[in-house]
Amino acid sequence: MPPRTSRAPLTRERFVTAAWDFIEQHGFDALTMRSLGKSMGVSASAVYTYFPERDELVAALADELVARIEPADPGLTPRERLEREAIEVRTLMRTYPAIGRLIASGPVESETAGAFAGRIIADLEALGLTGDDLVTGYRLFEGYIAGMSLFDLAGAPDHLEQRRRRYRALVHSAFDEHSRSPDDIDQLNEATYRRGLAVILDHLESQATRG
Repeated sequence: MPPRTSRAPLTRERFVTAAWDFIEQHGFDALTMRSLGKSMGVSASAVYTYFPERDELVAALADELVARIEPADPGLTPRERLEREAIEVRTLMRTYPAIGRLIASGPVESETAGAFAGRIIADLEALGLTGDDLVTGYRLFEGYIAGMSLFDLAGAPDHLEQRRRRYRALVHSAFDEHSRSPDDIDQLNEATYRRGLAVILDHLESQATRG
C-alpha cells in the first residue's frame, strides 16, 4: 500500500496564492472566505484563522500586487525608470482593477509598499529633486498614477463602454472619432496617460534644473 501523501500546510502565503488563482478564474466579486476555502478543500473557518476579516485578505492581495512591480533596470536614466514604474503600475491596475482601486484609495502599509515608494523617491532624487521639490514631486507623481488610473477604471468592467457613450453624447466630431468602439476608448485612455506622464516628468526635470 503506497504511503499517504501529506497535504501542504496551510499558511498565509498559500491562502494569498490561492486567492489570486481564484480571482483570475472567477473574478474579484466572487471571492469570499467560504468560496476561497471551498476552492482549497478547507472550511471557511480555516481561512478566518489566518485572516479574521475579509479586508485583511484583500489587503494581503494588494500587497502582493505591489510586490509584482519589478524594479526598473538600474542602467536606465532616472526619468526612464520613473516612466517604467508608472506604466507597470498602470498595467497591473488595469489587469486587476478591484485590487488596484484598493491600492490607490488606501495605500498598503507594509515593507513591500515602503520599498516601492523608496525606489520612486530614490529616482526622484537621482533626477535632481531635493527638499520641498522632492516631496511635492513625489506627491504629484503618486497622485497622477493613482488618480488617473482610478478615473479611467471607474465602473470596470464596463468602464470603456460607459466612457464611449459619454463621449458620443457630446455630439462633437473630434470626440466621435475617438469613441466608435470600446477599443478606441482604451487606446485613447492609454495614449492620454502616457502624454500626461510625459508632461509631469518634463515638469519634474525642470524643477530639478531650476534647483
